[in-house]
Amino acid sequence: MAYNVWLYWLNTGDKPFMIDFGLELLIEIAKFWLSKTVWDATTNRYHIGGVMGPDEFHEYSLGNKEAGLQGNAYTNLMVAWLFNQIDLIVLSLSKQDLNNILNQVNIDNDFWQQLTTIKENLVLSINEQNIIGQFDGYFALEEIDCHRSCKTDPLGIIRTFLYG
Repeated sequence: MAYNVWLYWLNTGDKPFMIDFGLELLIEIAKFWLSKTVWDATTNRYHIGGVMGPDEFHEYSLGNKEAGLQGNAYTNLMVAWLFNQIDLIVLSLSKQDLNNILNQVNIDNDFWQQLTTIKENLVLSINEQNIIGQFDGYFALEEIDCHRSCKTDPLGIIRTFLYG
């Protein structure tokens, strides 16, 4: 949703839309993500748990009995991107337009600090080959030999994804 709002604004330059609806919507989406972030003193990073990323074959992080993934790379990158875009959009608006919007969304100064702190400290797992792990525990998954599986059992790869 946030990406579509931003993309519409980027492609149309419809500043009245951003002033009347867009930024308010982006801020409300940011409030939701702020409510989902949790600080982990062990990793010194913020985590977002219980999400489903674009890879719907993985519904749980390894060792976690709660539904949803922990540290989903797509989610975390999009949340950091959203927080950054809000900052950039705010800079493009007049003080009067911004004040009118801020009076509607009920945020305080902590909101802006939280955006900055969290976007700079969301967890992202990157291995020694600079590959971004899809979620916590991704690099501990057993690697599947797709070439061998497809030759011996063309549907086996699908069964593996669906049923483990």
